[in-house]
Amino acid sequence: MKLLSKICLMSLLVILFSCSDEKLITEISPNKHILVAIHKGNTSKLTRLTFPDGQIIDDDVFLKANNKPISSHKIAYLATYLQNIYVIIPDDYKIMVLDRTTFKLIAEYNFEAEKLFPRKIVFANATEGYLIFDNTNFVYLIDTYYNKIARKIELEGNPSDILAVGNQVYITLPLQNKLAILDTRTHKVELSLQIDNVPYLVQKNADGKKILVLCAGIGKVPGDFREAISYPSVTTLDFNSNAILSNYEIKPPKIDLLKEYPKQFIITNNDWGFFATGNYLIRLDVKDPKFSILIEQVGYANLTHNNIYNEFYLLLNSQNQSIIHQVDPILAKKKSKLTLNELITYFTLL
Repeated sequence: MKLLSKICLMSLLVILFSCSDEKLITEISPNKHILVAIHKGNTSKLTRLTFPDGQIIDDDVFLKANNKPISSHKIAYLATYLQNIYVIIPDDYKIMVLDRTTFKLIAEYNFEAEKLFPRKIVFANATEGYLIFDNTNFVYLIDTYYNKIARKIELEGNPSDILAVGNQVYITLPLQNKLAILDTRTHKVELSLQIDNVPYLVQKNADGKKILVLCAGIGKVPGDFREAISYPSVTTLDFNSNAILSNYEIKPPKIDLLKEYPKQFIITNNDWGFFATGNYLIRLDVKDPKFSILIEQVGYANLTHNNIYNEFYLLLNSQNQSIIHQVDPILAKKKSKLTLNELITYFTLL
């Protein structure tokens, strides 16, 4: 009877999978679909292709779906969430919301009247997005269900980065030496932590129990005109209590970061942090942040991490070429790459 039950169960599973229209995506798939934002001359486009073989599936998905080009300006950021893709084009003062499957334009947020440059959007839940800008001290609450601006929340200064974890949204305010913590239940900044040394980027560790803030150091980020400079540093917070657990200067062996500051920051599922400055790629031990090491003397344009499959990607731009590397999430050793003779300004996995 047990053998018969197992055979029946296996048969049922086969029937269910054979009838489903859903494609199983596994980590052993040889190629992955990616969406790259390309800028050439006075035109931007979104190209869908496979990584790493570089096969172009659709050269311009937006043009094909909407019968018009997306923009003449550079696409600075792409965020995929649920069934949507959020396309940030700062010089157009806008965010465009696309259907993730058809690439049809669903909604558009235009901030031209206020001359606001959108910077980054994160999502706290299925109906709330939080948007920061380069040139205003407000975070905008976006109702992603009705595609409208629900609220403007004032900050103490202009933000540089934003992170949503649970009911908390963390926003770095570099020139105020503050980390604003917004509660998504009240839609208010409930706590403002003093973090010295110009807090610039923020991420969570693998299990979400710690928040790591990368500080740029004095006198280096846009708007900080102080003549004195200081080393970058990392501050670690406890997620539950928001207590500061540690604070260390970042001084990897064999290089001097005094004149450098972190511009990109990710943490892999293995609790290794990686950040890029203008000239270096650095690995940081998230479990013991006083330890860091140089990975490569290269200025990468973007670091991307897919936490579902724990995949880590690097984007390298030269004058007429862009290279996307997939690298090991622990050692950052290069595994595969895609080269395009185009300028990729951003990319995301589909």
